[in-house]
Amino acid sequence: MRGLLARRGWDYRRLAEALTGSGHDLSHKAVDHKIQRGSFECAFFLHSMHIIGASHPPQWRKALRTAGNWNIRASHVLRYEMARWPGVDWQELSHRLATIGVAVTDDFLQQKVSAGSYPLTLLLQYASVFWVEGIEMLVDRDDLRAACRPISPPPAYLPFDDEISS
Repeated sequence: MRGLLARRGWDYRRLAEALTGSGHDLSHKAVDHKIQRGSFECAFFLHSMHIIGASHPPQWRKALRTAGNWNIRASHVLRYEMARWPGVDWQELSHRLATIGVAVTDDFLQQKVSAGSYPLTLLLQYASVFWVEGIEMLVDRDDLRAACRPISPPPAYLPFDDEISS
């Protein structure tokens, strides 16, 4: 997000003012903290991206023009991406995310995505297990890797003998 803002010539204060003008009541410090922590919903990211005039993957155009709030639009974005892959349902997504160390139930995924209240990191994690055309418009590979780095090794991880002896 910081990179997008910088490339478009925006700072946190200007974004906070624009968000306030569109119904959010956030100070520039609140926006700064939200972005610095990296813990914000995809809906916030999509709305901010729209405000600053950043490009987005072309296949999201219809989802981003959906009537309603940004949570509805965020829900449509990830549901559209899932629909592009035959056979991908909540259970398959949960299984694929587990392969990168992200443990989340299919029920939780369905609930969060349906409400549009999922974190941006989920979209980035999704992009690492299923190809999202145009994702490089928003993030680089390092951002994707960082979103997918598990906090601890998955339970099936067994160290090699040389890792144990060190």
